[in-house]
Amino acid sequence: MKRLLAIGDIHGQLGKLRDLVCQVWPDEEDQVVFLGDYIDRGPDSRGVIDFLLAFAERFPRTVFLRGNHEQLFLDALVERGIRTGKTLREISPLYRRNAFGGDTEIFLANGGTATLLSYEGKWEIPPEHLHFLEKTVLTYRVGNYLFVHAGAGDGFEAEEQDPFVLLWSRYSPPGRGEEVQVVGHTVTRDGRPHFEAGRIHLDTGAGTGGPLTACDLLTKRVWQA
Repeated sequence: MKRLLAIGDIHGQLGKLRDLVCQVWPDEEDQVVFLGDYIDRGPDSRGVIDFLLAFAERFPRTVFLRGNHEQLFLDALVERGIRTGKTLREISPLYRRNAFGGDTEIFLANGGTATLLSYEGKWEIPPEHLHFLEKTVLTYRVGNYLFVHAGAGDGFEAEEQDPFVLLWSRYSPPGRGEEVQVVGHTVTRDGRPHFEAGRIHLDTGAGTGGPLTACDLLTKRVWQA
């Protein structure tokens, strides 16, 4: 590949996403990984997913991680009878101990109201949008890089861990040895990506008024919108 590009949490900020992609200008030789949290809080979650669907058609090697906000939306859709499948609370003992309230209530309390408004207040989202959300993945590896939305616990492989850790944890250790985790979820304090031994943080607060960030992991070049 020419560049290994990672893009942080978008949170419904379609304008920032468009500006960032215009700056980065990916091509077929690049590998692009989106770190999750495409929806909630910002004004146009629906528009973001439309954009990402078109991006995936243009660049089919693109990887879309699942963020905790996508999981919240999927779980709420199950609770409301719009889709079938196991919710996070059904498969994660850790989440069951931390989830207070129903899945719809938790989704709306974490910025989901903005997502619903982008769908004109309707829960029945387009089938292609639901398919996109369901096909997002919890982890992705290439070379020494582990892409995961929030982080990975210690002691065993990320792919075997409780998904609550992968989607929600803010206190997981960085990668060890040659492994470098590339994460979003926890907003950096200064609106800039944070590089540390074994981990790169790319959520620079697009959903809370900060910039949206992309990074070429091979050169550490950064773009922001």
